[in-house]
Amino acid sequence: KNLTYKAAKDIGAFKIEQDKEALPIHCRPYSSINKPAVVVSLDHATASVSNYLSQVGDHDLVRMGSALKMCLVADGSADVYPRLGKTGEWDSGAGQVIVECAGGIVIDEQGNPLRYNTKESVINPNFIVIGDTSVDWLQYLTHSNSRDAAKAS
Repeated sequence: KNLTYKAAKDIGAFKIEQDKEALPIHCRPYSSINKPAVVVSLDHATASVSNYLSQVGDHDLVRMGSALKMCLVADGSADVYPRLGKTGEWDSGAGQVIVECAGGIVIDEQGNPLRYNTKESVINPNFIVIGDTSVDWLQYLTHSNSRDAAKAS
């Protein structure tokens, strides 16, 4: 599918389908009436992610490869993307810009925004991509999630 996402601070986030105009995108408000849509990696499912999903409860699962998972939160197709495993800063930088310009956040396990070039390693900590910032998706993390992810790294 020919699909492009782009974003710039103070301009917004956009989705462009083949031969069409750029459409503004926004993270969707979460509705507890519906099951949350949770995006996970196709090939990086870990015990940490399984634990997280069991804490979330009943949910719709979207499995996908690549950085598009962040864009699904940005365009309102999904509510949350828990990334509980090893990634590099190069894997998340562009997606984070798109999510933030669409109204969402990308935070580490302590609730701090994911930052770049602030430490010696370019490996990211575990993080969560959140569309509706009024929902505490961090509450579903457990200490076992952190331990499992550390073992997998």
